[in-house]
Amino acid sequence: MGIGQAGSGALEVTNGGHVILNGTASTAGIGIGQTAGATGVVFVSGANSRIDVAGPASGINVGQAGQGSLQITSGGSVSINANGLGIGSGSGSGLVVVSDLGSCADDPRWHRRRNRRQRAP
Repeated sequence: MGIGQAGSGALEVTNGGHVILNGTASTAGIGIGQTAGATGVVFVSGANSRIDVAGPASGINVGQAGQGSLQITSGGSVSINANGLGIGSGSGSGLVVVSDLGSCADDPRWHRRRNRRQRAP
């Protein structure tokens, strides 16, 4: 799913809305601000509002070559499987904001890193 793939785009998930991406292709995730000159914004806001990116080769890329923003507030959540979350991973710029109690961005790679640090003496 491209949000601001070649122009400007926005996606709002609110009031308990739920977006599920569960494809098997490497393009099964979300690209926010994918190409040069593109601008993409994704808002996830409100209790039980969520985005689940669950495909085996998928992830979320924020600002790959354009400008991207992912904002998670007021109890919203984003869960990412496999390739995780890339922020400004190319020539673009990306911003991820997680604010307010109960809001969550979950990337399984973060858990592995945290667990390694906890096991270290």
